[in-house]
Amino acid sequence: MKQRLLWMLLTAVLASCSVARYLPPGERLYAGADFRFASDSLVTGNQEKELRDKLKEIVRPRPNKRLLGFPYKVGLYYAVGDPRREGDFRSWFRRKFGEAPVLASAQATRVNTSIFTNELHNEGFFRSAVTGQLIEKGQQARALYTLRVAPRYQLDSIVHWSDSSYRVRQVLASLQNRSLLRKGQPFRLENIRLEQQRLSQQMQQRGYYYFSPSYIAVLADSAVGKRGIKLYLTTRPDMPAAARVPYRIHNIFVYPNYSFTGADTLGTDPAARLPGFYVSDSTHRFNDRLFRDAIALRPGERYSSRRHDLSVARLVNLGVFKFVRNRFEAHSLGDTAVLDAYYYLTPYQKKAIQAEAAAVSRSNNLAGTQLSFSWRNRNLWRRAELLTVRATGGTDFQVGAFDQGIVNYRYGLEASLIVPRLVTPIRIPYDRWEVLPKTEYRLGFNNLVRRGFYTLTSFYASMGYTWRSSRQFEHSFQPVSLNYVRSGNFGDKFYASLADTTDPNAFYRNIQILTLDQLIFGSLYTLNYTPLSLQRSAKHSYRLGFTAESAGGLLSLLRPRPDTSGIRSLFGVPYSQYLLLSLDNRYSYHLTPRLTLATRLYGGVGIPYGNSAYLPLVKQLFSGGVNSLRGFRPRTVGPGVSTRALNAETIYFQDGGGDIKLEANAELRFNLTDLFQLAAFVDAGNVWMKKDESVYGPGTVFSRDFLRQLAIDGGVGLRLDFTYFLLRLDLATPFRKPWLPPGQRSVLGQIQPFKRDWRQENLILNIAVGYPF
Repeated sequence: MKQRLLWMLLTAVLASCSVARYLPPGERLYAGADFRFASDSLVTGNQEKELRDKLKEIVRPRPNKRLLGFPYKVGLYYAVGDPRREGDFRSWFRRKFGEAPVLASAQATRVNTSIFTNELHNEGFFRSAVTGQLIEKGQQARALYTLRVAPRYQLDSIVHWSDSSYRVRQVLASLQNRSLLRKGQPFRLENIRLEQQRLSQQMQQRGYYYFSPSYIAVLADSAVGKRGIKLYLTTRPDMPAAARVPYRIHNIFVYPNYSFTGADTLGTDPAARLPGFYVSDSTHRFNDRLFRDAIALRPGERYSSRRHDLSVARLVNLGVFKFVRNRFEAHSLGDTAVLDAYYYLTPYQKKAIQAEAAAVSRSNNLAGTQLSFSWRNRNLWRRAELLTVRATGGTDFQVGAFDQGIVNYRYGLEASLIVPRLVTPIRIPYDRWEVLPKTEYRLGFNNLVRRGFYTLTSFYASMGYTWRSSRQFEHSFQPVSLNYVRSGNFGDKFYASLADTTDPNAFYRNIQILTLDQLIFGSLYTLNYTPLSLQRSAKHSYRLGFTAESAGGLLSLLRPRPDTSGIRSLFGVPYSQYLLLSLDNRYSYHLTPRLTLATRLYGGVGIPYGNSAYLPLVKQLFSGGVNSLRGFRPRTVGPGVSTRALNAETIYFQDGGGDIKLEANAELRFNLTDLFQLAAFVDAGNVWMKKDESVYGPGTVFSRDFLRQLAIDGGVGLRLDFTYFLLRLDLATPFRKPWLPPGQRSVLGQIQPFKRDWRQENLILNIAVGYPF
């Protein structure tokens, strides 16, 4: 079978050079389209580039995919021969790997010239024309389109609502200040359509349920000055009467146990707190307050499309309902136009058990297995509360770490409760928020057994809130976060490492482990910001993340007196005191539909005080690894000019961090196919101590020389996009090693990929799931 596939692939490569012999007589393979401009002198180069890019997106047909100039998929299509029957191997191979030839067509060229001419007119280049022809070369042909572009027309003036009904004219007139159409703008049909949509949305938000963009008529007069357009905006005279009046909500009916076979018989609750709001729930599975919180519409209030969209989005995001359907029914109540709203909700099963088994690869060069069992209750107290109890266990073993045979055992238990509302002593109104806020409680423990060394046990508990105040801002606040870490069961290998003379930091590292019993009691706030102007952008994307964490401040008020050693403790356990701040900027620019430049700039600073001379081990910032500096092993960069010995000890202990971190990453991503992606990247960064250089030595405290202490790496990557997850393989090597003497830190000239010793020391293969940023 393997020989057969190899033969077919080889045949395909050879066939790709001569696919013309398979084409029907007189036909030629379509090779693409070219654009030539014969423009007026007033047409700028930027306008021509904008038109070329736009026409390239809409030109049809698309030529066959090529590799080094050859239509390789057409070669694969013909390599196996004609299928004998539908569904046989040849048919499958053609569908999976091949591509039918795209033939040059004069008819397609004529259709495109008409489409391109209309597109020029839509962009304001009136009196322009496009001609097209096929240029044949051998057995291939390319379409050549000549564009005679006339100067662009601009908007001279806009006249609004000359003959609208009085009520509609009043509302539309109030919306003119935010119009997308302004005097002096280039004429664009797309802007007119966007303005029609904007006005329609604004009308629907003001109760005009039946208003639509098609009811706004736009007339253009081009006989105004020199290349000027005068626009007249008005409502269509045949607009139906139902679109001219605002609607109010009369009744709201909710069916929370709906299925496609029917729903509960509608009943009314005489004790309902909100008249006109009816829930049909004969099983009493849900509390009515859940729907009053989720549905933003209210009986007696004017209909709003935004509130309707909020209602549907909230019901979906509750995570309780599999399907959410909605309809409105209009009728008259006296002289008032009203709507009855109906919500049909199909719930998930309330309780579920799930088991997962997975192979894992960690950022510290450990690989292993993980097994987890979880139990869920999606509606604990009848208001969509999600209770999850999860038990995990697994093992880790060392990969390529000098044959030391390290084995870790992990197990833990966690309970989490997510409540879709704010649980606070003070009522905070959130009826206008796009997503219902959540209150989250967590309680659990983890145990890590490093065989022959020690055991780390951590207990944690937290309570926090997550909410989205607008489309731009997403917040998370944990007023209470508790983490208690203790060490024990020290083994012979651990005590033997105390006397390690090959690593100058071994004693300090072991002292950290011996004195690891720590209590972290603090608060955490996270803000994610995405500009609204970029959320709809096809080329740009940006996100700013800010995190602030404080620990020990409240406990110092409760326990103001230190012990004889000057350390404050609670129940005999020292607690950490620090402030940790970080900024994470991520920006992506789509250069082409297949090529993207992604960047990240990260900065973090920890300020230890009181009990803490440095950040706790579990909170330290570090560089190196699959999502950081990919040309360096995890936690081996820094602080400053220091580094750890690249031996098995780097896996035993999770030190190597610092109080300050700066990191920058840039990555060029190319979508080769729907499955395969290629990448080229550069990473730079380091960590530093804030004030104490006695731990790692001189050159490890942040100073004005920090730029000279940056580590730099680069490499290439291959990504496999399986839709549900992305498998990432990044091969990287150091470009600059800050721990080397000045003048010798750049190692670009020392790259020797054909030497085994160099590859073992400098070539790092990172395997992970998902993008690094």
